[in-house]
This record gives sequence, structure tokens and C-alpha cells, in this order.
Amino acid sequence: VDVVFPILGETFGDIRPAATMIVCQLNKPEMKIEIEVTALRRTA
Repeated sequence: VDVVFPILGETFGDIRPAATMIVCQLNKPEMKIEIEVTALRRTA
């Protein structure tokens, strides 16, 4: 986990995501994942 924090900081900067998950491998090859994303872009 300590190795991941600097990478997240470089990627997201001051933005703090509500949840971040990193999965290197699923337990079984037949397993699938679903990703749902909601984003809000504000104009400057």
C-alpha cells in the first residue's frame, strides 16, 4: 500500500477519490469485474 500512495498522488494531485482499488489478478479466470464511474467536471 505504501508503494501505491505516491502513484495515486501523481495521478490525482489534490483530488481525493472516494474509493480507489487496484486488483492485479482475480481469484479465478472466469471471474469478471464491473466498473461504474460517475464524474463531475467543473469549469474554471
